[in-house]
Amino acid sequence: MGKIKIAVIDSGFANEINDSRVVYRKQLFWDYSAEKVMADSNTTDYNGHGTAVVETILSICPMAEIYVIKVMGISGTTSRNMLMEAMKHARHMDVQLIVLAASIVGCQDYSGIEEICSNIKTSKKILIAAVENG
Repeated sequence: MGKIKIAVIDSGFANEINDSRVVYRKQLFWDYSAEKVMADSNTTDYNGHGTAVVETILSICPMAEIYVIKVMGISGTTSRNMLMEAMKHARHMDVQLIVLAASIVGCQDYSGIEEICSNIKTSKKILIAAVENG
C-alpha cells in the first residue's frame, strides 16, 4: 500500500520532533495591517493539541504523510474565516484525507462552511472533523 496523504488543520506541530513523515508545514494567519490572510512556515505548536493529533495519526497509520496546516494559537482557538481558509487550502492540496480535530464553538454563522465541505467531498477527499469538544 502506498502513502496516505493527510492534511491536519490544527495548532501546528512541535519543532523538536523531526519525523520525515511530516512533509509539509504552513501557518495561515490574518495580517491586520495588510487586511488579508498570509502564510509562513512557522508551525510551532504552543499548546500541543496539533502535535498530539499528528502523533496519534502516525501511531495508527505509520505509512501516512502529514501536511500540517496551523490556524490555531496557544489558546487553541481560531476564527471561522481562518478555519474556512485552511479548509480551502487543504482542498487544493494533493491529499486524500483532511483532519480537523477541533470544533466550532460560540459561532452561530456557519455560512460558507457547508459549501466548503461540499467542495471537499466533490474533490474526492475525505474530511474527518470533530463535532464538538467540551
